[in-house]
Amino acid sequence: MKILKPIALLLLSAFFIQQNTRAGELSHEYGEVTQADFDLKAEGFLKDADAAVIYDIGESDFYYSDYKFVINFQRKTRIKIFTEAGIENAEITIPFYKSDDFTEKVSDIKAVTYNLENGVITETTLYNSQIFEEKINENWYIKKFTLPSVKAGSIIEFRYDHDTPYKFNLQDWEFQREIPTLFSEYTVHLTPFYNYFFLLQGADHFEKQESFEEKGLPRMYGAMEYRMKTHRFIKENIPAFEEEALITSKEDYIIKLDFQLMSVIRSDGSRIEYMTTWENFIKDLLKDENFGKFQNALERKSKAFVKENNLLALSPAERFLFIVDHVKTHYVWDKRNRLYSQQSASEFLKNQKGNSAEINLFLTALLNAAEIVAYPVILSTRDHGKIKLDYPFYRFFNYVVVAAIIDDKLVMTDGSAIYLRNDKIPSKCFNDKGLIMKSDEVEWLPLTDTQISSNFININIKISPDFDTITADISDVSQLYIAEEMKSVFGDNLIDLKKSVENKGYEQVNVSETRNFDDPNKPYIVIYSIKKGIDHFDDKYLVPPFLNEPVSKNPLKGKERNYPMDMTYPKRFTFMTEITIPKGYKLTGIPAAQNYDDDLTASKYNITSTDSTVSINASYEFKKSVYSYTKYHKLKAFYNQIIKQFNENLVFEKTNEEAKMD
Repeated sequence: MKILKPIALLLLSAFFIQQNTRAGELSHEYGEVTQADFDLKAEGFLKDADAAVIYDIGESDFYYSDYKFVINFQRKTRIKIFTEAGIENAEITIPFYKSDDFTEKVSDIKAVTYNLENGVITETTLYNSQIFEEKINENWYIKKFTLPSVKAGSIIEFRYDHDTPYKFNLQDWEFQREIPTLFSEYTVHLTPFYNYFFLLQGADHFEKQESFEEKGLPRMYGAMEYRMKTHRFIKENIPAFEEEALITSKEDYIIKLDFQLMSVIRSDGSRIEYMTTWENFIKDLLKDENFGKFQNALERKSKAFVKENNLLALSPAERFLFIVDHVKTHYVWDKRNRLYSQQSASEFLKNQKGNSAEINLFLTALLNAAEIVAYPVILSTRDHGKIKLDYPFYRFFNYVVVAAIIDDKLVMTDGSAIYLRNDKIPSKCFNDKGLIMKSDEVEWLPLTDTQISSNFININIKISPDFDTITADISDVSQLYIAEEMKSVFGDNLIDLKKSVENKGYEQVNVSETRNFDDPNKPYIVIYSIKKGIDHFDDKYLVPPFLNEPVSKNPLKGKERNYPMDMTYPKRFTFMTEITIPKGYKLTGIPAAQNYDDDLTASKYNITSTDSTVSINASYEFKKSVYSYTKYHKLKAFYNQIIKQFNENLVFEKTNEEAKMD
């Protein structure tokens, strides 16, 4: 996949490229499914596809209702299902937003499944009773449905309307999906009172792009006449987005068109600007009721806390640790990533619970009240996509952390990160850069951590006298971000931890205890035991010295790669194994030692043995958080090397005396 810098489109001119695609032979009218659709094969451009989008057509328009503009979005889509695996594309979800003030509306949902039975096209219609609504969180809901009677060879088609009163919610358009698309078209009819900025990502052109002003009688807005302006974008033969491992978010790489509101012209002719400079962006945010003013209100309320706890008698480092510990201990993160507060300062202090912005704006306020220089830092989490540094848009941001100056050093922290030390921010925040909220300058902070996170597996293996079964006691010791990830996923739940160990392929598992779950300054330890059968052929017995613990599949599968490999953070995996050899058996085959070290990666493998024991100490390490795509083949080869070496079996045979007895 070729990754291109996003292209901003303000004044749009039409250009055309000759169409040479099969899509031109297929109807794009809803309901007009023909034999040509069924004749479409998974070959050529569509080779090996489980399904393909025949057409995906969207259209946004503005209409005036109840003294405000409403955006109407209509979508219609047709998909050919080639295989059983492609049936999952018949599950459709449509998100929409609800609040106390306004609610978006999804309506006129229609869907049909077409099958070819004995040369005749049959139709199975979706009923309204098969459409469901589900609440995702406080404000977001989805309409969802599954098209009926879908099988390999089916054609599915659906359409719907989506109305929103929110001028910021003009629909973006994703031209690319996980399945290939033959034809994708998006048309936007814009009122001259709302000016939008277009941002194209992942491509450098459209097959067709045109802009024109509507003809006929003008419309009226107050005393002003106006005409809508239409922009149309078409792309064809779009390959499936194949999401590889080691990326931040597919949103950073798929072909899509984003829209951002730049300005609004009121009926009296006055203008409200929304696109600005980073300097003004920061100033506006610091004056915002739900950001800067929220922090200021909390800072005024925090002075009493500082005085009551005599914090100014402590050193800055001691004050910092005391305050961060206080927030992590007494205030609960509600699991919502937000840029703005959603409650008043008084409500937050009363509830002692809030979103990421509320928690960390409060932490900033406490630090400032304790005479520690601290600033909010706004960022985009990894799953939210990267910030485009050329464009000061609020929608790029969804999270807040804190930067404090302690003994002339900048320290970043997060009051919601209870599984991390107080001088660390969560790994989900490692996404290029964050913007520090200083009123007098624009400063971007790198969001990364050079400290290596480690995972140490200590294994003690005992083998049954008949060399049939392995019994092993294992200690899994993780530090820093590997520990954070384990704690976040499993929550110290022994049942969930046991399932995780069982998923490695062990036959019998017992997770006996964990240690240091509540202390982020110490390693997190999980202790468990397993049983596993031993493979053998002829008179040779095969024992994997690290059992099923090392990486066994290379995440880098493609022939080439044109975007970085993002490891999130540097990491080291260490394995120490002690094997007791049963009487009557001997070690006859060991992996070759292959120690390797450069500026990108490292590995070591050391083995010692006696007549009764085998000891192995080995490790592999990824030294960087992010690797350039130019290092793809080197990193891929390193993965292959460690997978081979760390999963290679030890070979045991019976001693001559034991063999003679047999």
